[in-house]
Parts: sequence; structure tokens; C-alpha cells
Amino acid sequence: MKQLIEYGLNIEHWIKSIERAEEMLENGNLDGAKQCLSLYSNIIECKKISDGLIRDHFQFTAFKRAFESKDYATMYDMVSRVPSLKMSKPYLVVEKIWAQSIDSVLSLIIKGEAQKHKILTLLDLFASIPEKKPMVQMIVKNSEDFLRFKTAFAKKEYDIFFALVDKYNILTKFQEYSQMLEHGQYIVRRFMPAFLDCNYSRAKSIIKTLKYFQEHYYTTSHFEYLTEILHKFITYHQNRQFREFFILAEEDKELINTRLYRETVFMFDENVKKAEEFANEGCLDMLNDYIVLLFGIKKYQTQLKNILDKCFYNGLIRKIESEKMSFSIFTKILQEYICIFPDSTYIQSIIETIGLHKINKNKMDELKNILLANYLIDKPDFGRLSYSDLEEFMPNMFENLKSVV
Repeated sequence: MKQLIEYGLNIEHWIKSIERAEEMLENGNLDGAKQCLSLYSNIIECKKISDGLIRDHFQFTAFKRAFESKDYATMYDMVSRVPSLKMSKPYLVVEKIWAQSIDSVLSLIIKGEAQKHKILTLLDLFASIPEKKPMVQMIVKNSEDFLRFKTAFAKKEYDIFFALVDKYNILTKFQEYSQMLEHGQYIVRRFMPAFLDCNYSRAKSIIKTLKYFQEHYYTTSHFEYLTEILHKFITYHQNRQFREFFILAEEDKELINTRLYRETVFMFDENVKKAEEFANEGCLDMLNDYIVLLFGIKKYQTQLKNILDKCFYNGLIRKIESEKMSFSIFTKILQEYICIFPDSTYIQSIIETIGLHKINKNKMDELKNILLANYLIDKPDFGRLSYSDLEEFMPNMFENLKSVV
């Protein structure tokens, strides 16, 4: 502006001349614009600005013509050389058209109508623009995948659906993706009913399905663990390994709420009721079928002991005397009883009662051997036991044993 002052010209006048020239250029009056600026053509600084204004006018005019003729490739080429054109209205309009075209393509994809010719129709004007070309090619090339995405959702082909989501992150923005995650929640909710119903095949099928979701907010580790213990649980029941069955239920409390556990407890409770009836009548020979499953199961030990006690008191000795049951059955049950309840004082009472009834020597020896084997098995001098050893280990029984041997 120093030169303006030296030439005695007014700065404000120069600014108004520029503004007037811009208006003329906008109205297409190039000669008028040049005339406005001619007064300052000898001033270097002013000439640079004037020339730039005229040059910009030609560029913008060409830019505008390209816009009007929908020659978007030329427009973007000019923008790459004259970045200031990005602020122009035509450029902003074209960018809006591009965004709308992409939205239209996505709409076709969402509707399952993303055929190549429809996509090309929407994006053809941008297909030759270097910065848009990769996006256009990607959409055209993968339009079939987008259609497969829709189909996979409709058919619940989880492997294909999530493989495509992993490949194209944009698919997470689609409605189908959020709906599929909601479907995953539904599948999760189906697991516990299958587990509680002890439907192993259904639980396993649910786990298999959920594995497709595990990279998308769902984890399967806990469900897999529950399915494994359910399989064990069912196997123990099928093999009549009820001791292991009840131990597993104690270790994994979820199993206590299952249908199979309830049914098994009901069956055992019914056996206990029936056993108590026979115990009240002293029918040990009828009792065995009902109590054999109870041995070794912690849950039923107190009831088992009470049943056996009742039965011993209510008829065991009489049945042996009258030979209504074999001695071998009695000794077998007594042996099991001793193994389960080695500290029971009632055994002494039974032997004392037996001692009063002069059971023959062979049977008494057999009974004595059972007692020795179960009570004294851990003594180091087991092979040289004497009556004094027996008396020391089982007080109050020696005299009764001696009286019948």
C-alpha cells in the first residue's frame, strides 16, 4: 500500500474498485472489471491482486461450467490444483450429491436391491474421480456380499453373517446388525431353560450358535462350562452313579434346580418312604431294594441310619431265628452298615442280642469275621488277633460273643 500513497491514490478507493470488479465478474462483465482495475495497473502490488482476481474468475467460471455440465471429474481435478475452490458453492453442492448417492446405495443394500447396474447408475458420475473411485469400486465389487448379508440375516446363517460384518465394518451401522444382536440376547435367554430341563442336545446347540456371537458382545465360556457339567450329570444318572450324581450337584449348585435333580430326589424320597414302611415292620429282606442306592450319598445318611436302626430293632433278630431270611443277606447288609457307620454303638447292641440266641458256631464265626474285617482292618497285627484284642477294641461285646462260640 506504500506505492498507493506515493502515487497519491486513496486506499479506500482501491478497495471499492476491487469490490466493484468482483461484482462485475460475478455478473459476467469481464471488460467492466478490467476497466475498474486499470487505474491501478502500474502499481505492482495492485496488479498482482487484479491479475489474481481475473485469473480466479476464469477458474471459477470453468469450475461452474463443469458443475453445470455435471463434469465432476474436472471439478475435482481443479480443486486438487486450487484448494480454495473447496469453499465454493458448486463444490459443496457436489459433495452433498455424493453423500446422497452413497445413502441411496446403502438404502438399496438395506432393501436387498443392490444390483450392480443400480449402483453404477447412482455412482457413475463419480466413478472416474480419483478420490472417489476406490469407494465406488469397493461398493460395486462387493454389492453381492451386501446382498448375502441380507440373505444371511433372513436365514439366520450366523457364520456368513458375522464373517461379512468382520469384513465390512460399515455393516455394523445397519439395522440387521442390531437386530441380530437382539436375537443373540434371545438365544442367551433360551440357554437356562434348556439347562434346567437337562436337555443336553439343545444346550449344546445353543452354545454352538452363541459362539458366532462371542466377538460381538457375548461370551460363551460360562455356558460351555454349564453344558459340560450337565453332560456329566446326565451320564452319572444314566449309569446309576448316584453318589457322584449328588456330589456334583453339591459342588455346582446350579444343578440343584434342574428337572433331573428334582426327579431323582423325588425317586429317592419315595424309596425312603417305602423303606421306612418295611423298617417299621422289620422286613429287612424287603428293605434292601429300597436302600441299596442310599449308601454313600451324604444327603441320605441320617435317614439311612434311622431306617436300618428301625429294621434291626423291629425284626432282624426274629427273622434270623425263624430262618425267614438267609444269614448271608443279613451279613451283607450288616457289613455295608458297618462300613458306612463304623462308629455306631448300635452294632454292639445287635451283637449282644444275637449272643442271647445261641446262633450256631459257623454263623457266629462268619459274623465275627465280618466285624473283625471292618473294625480291625487297620491293626498291624491283624493276623494274630486274640480275644483280648477284640475285647479292647469292641468293649461290651466280648462276653456275648464268647457265650456262643
